[in-house]
Amino acid sequence: MRNVLRANKYFLIILILEVFMPIPLSFIYKILGITDIKLMLALNHFMLFIVPAIIYVLVTKCNVKETFRLKKLPIKDFFLVILLGIGCLFITNFFGLISGFIFENNIGEFITSINSSPYIILLLLVAVMPSITEEITLRGVILSGYNEKSKFKAALVSGLFFGMFHLDFQQFVYATVLGFILAYTVRVTGSIFSSMIIHFIINGTSITLNKLMQVVSPASLDSAADVSLKNLAINEKITLAIGGLFWLAIGILIAVFVLRKLQRLSDIRNGIVKEIVYDEDSVFTLRDEKVNIEDNRMVRKETSRERIIDWPFVLSIVFYLIIMIIIPFIIRKIV
Repeated sequence: MRNVLRANKYFLIILILEVFMPIPLSFIYKILGITDIKLMLALNHFMLFIVPAIIYVLVTKCNVKETFRLKKLPIKDFFLVILLGIGCLFITNFFGLISGFIFENNIGEFITSINSSPYIILLLLVAVMPSITEEITLRGVILSGYNEKSKFKAALVSGLFFGMFHLDFQQFVYATVLGFILAYTVRVTGSIFSSMIIHFIINGTSITLNKLMQVVSPASLDSAADVSLKNLAINEKITLAIGGLFWLAIGILIAVFVLRKLQRLSDIRNGIVKEIVYDEDSVFTLRDEKVNIEDNRMVRKETSRERIIDWPFVLSIVFYLIIMIIIPFIIRKIV
C-alpha cells in the first residue's frame, strides 16, 4: 500500500474512533463501576491511541524505531527544543485568544472540572499522557507516511490533522499551527522526542499556571472561569489582540531561529553540510567538493509523486465537518 494513502486511512480510522468509541467504552465503565473521570480519560487515551498503534505495528510489520522516530535527541537539540516550546507558547496563546473571541473554550471548562485533583495527577493526565499518545499517533504513525514528501507539505498535513484531531473549533486554529511546528521539528531533528517535549511544555504550562492561580488567588480563578472571551466588548477584544500580536511576533522569531539552527545541526550531523562558501559561480564547498546549489536542494525535495488529497483525506474532512457542524445544527433544531 502507498505510504500517504495508508497514513490518511489511519487518521480517518482514529477520527472515527474518537467520535464513536467513547460510547461503548462508557457502557463498559458503567458495568465495571468506573466513575472517576480521570481514570476514564486515561483508559480512553490507551484504547483510542495506544491500541491502534500496536495493531498498526503488528499488521504492517513496520520498523518501530523508524516509524516512531525513536532517536535520541542530542543535548544541543534538547535545549533548542525547550526554547522552541517557549516560542510555541506565545504563538498558541495568540491563536487560542483569537479563537476564544468566536468559540466557547470547552477545554477550559474541562480543566476547571478536574482542577481539584493533585497537581501531579493533572500533569500526568493533561501534559504527560497526550504528549505520548497523541504524538505517537500524529508525529509517529501518520507523519511516517509522509517521509517521501517535503517537510513543508508533511508538516502542513500533520498540522491540519492535529487541528481536526481535537474535535473542537476553539482549539482548531492554534492546534493546526502547533501541529505544523511539531511535525516540522520532528522532520528536522529526526526525533519524536522533540515534539513530545514541546507538547509537554504547552500543556504543562497551562496546568501549572492554573494550579498557581488556584493557590495564590482562587477568587480570581473563579471569576476568570465565569468570563467568556466570546462575550467581551469589541474594544476589549481589540486591546487583547494587539497585546497578543507582540508576543506572537516574539514567538515566531524564536521558532524561525530555532528551526534554522536545528536544521543546520542536522545537516552537519548527516554530512549534508560541513562549511558553505559561496563564490561568483553560485557553487559552494561541501566536504572539500564543489556541488551546484540546485544539486544540494534535490536532497531536500520530495521523492514521491503520490497524491496527498486522496479519498481518506477528503472523507476525513467531510466527516469532521459533519460531526462539528451538521450534527450540532440538527440537534439544536430538534431541541
